[in-house]
Amino acid sequence: ETSWTLVNECTGMTELSGGSMTRLNTEYTESGKIPLGRYKFTINDQYADGICCKYGDGSYSVTLGSQIIAEGAEFGSSAVHTYGTCARAPPLPVVTPAPITSSPTPAPITPAPTPSPITPAPTSSPITPSPIPAPTTSSPTPAPITPNPTPAPIT
Repeated sequence: ETSWTLVNECTGMTELSGGSMTRLNTEYTESGKIPLGRYKFTINDQYADGICCKYGDGSYSVTLGSQIIAEGAEFGSSAVHTYGTCARAPPLPVVTPAPITSSPTPAPITPAPTPSPITPAPTSSPITPSPIPAPTTSSPTPAPITPNPTPAPIT
């Protein structure tokens, strides 16, 4: 006499449903995968006496993972629970795994710096002797005086 539906309110589609739960003292379990969305869970009782108390101690619960979304026991002809949202979930980030290596890459070897060249100390300026004065003459030497030529004998 008990049935239920799980309707995706974002699309209007019935995602899961169950019924013909008529045996007393029996636990019914249904499960399934559903897309993200806003859902309306409706449980119906044909005789409007719920599943608790007049003919036993029944109850129901709806879970998503380990979270209880809806639960109850005593109700008339139906009980309705809603949960979720029609808002789009943000896109999942793209994860690129790092490459797998068998061992870490060794660090590069950097050679020691080259020592600076040794620059010799500056040399002292060469010693230049003082200039030697040029010889001086008092005046130019007069040209030698040659006596006048003697005339040759006439013969």
